[in-house]
Amino acid sequence: MEDEPKPFKADDGRTHLIYQRHCHHPKIDTPRKTCKGFEVTTNVDQCTFLDPCARIVLRPPTSERTTWLDVFALRDNDSYLLDDWKRKTHKRAIIFPLKPCVFIGIQTVCPNNITGYLTRYYGNDFATKSHYVCKNEEWIANTDDAKQIAVPRCPENDLFCKANVFIRGIKNKIKY
Repeated sequence: MEDEPKPFKADDGRTHLIYQRHCHHPKIDTPRKTCKGFEVTTNVDQCTFLDPCARIVLRPPTSERTTWLDVFALRDNDSYLLDDWKRKTHKRAIIFPLKPCVFIGIQTVCPNNITGYLTRYYGNDFATKSHYVCKNEEWIANTDDAKQIAVPRCPENDLFCKANVFIRGIKNKIKY
């Protein structure tokens, strides 16, 4: 597995693989590179995550949105699966058997009970609560996950910001 060389353009229509070299249990200030190739010690874009272990990034040239798929590593303890990083356990029936699904237009497999899986990480409102809201032309973190990422001021002509719309990752992207 080879990490995507940086810098790269997320909107070039290619699929990019980024992985966290320090997975599992990296320190919060672990150095990592932004998508533009700058070394930082905080989360500033979709390339500077600490968890999950890997991320697949795709932004077709015709789209205004970057979509990503997070890849988590779980430890199998026969009766349950353990996510060491988040200290979450999953009953095997939540994950297996994997079932076919379409994610960001790609035919793939998903956990057996995707709602049960995501609820363990993001709570019961994971599909309805925005990670950010726009107040006075500024993005405000609305969830604990969002508070870990630096967000720029909304430009005056940013209709998404004005409409309080922010889409992140998996929300509304899975079809069965």
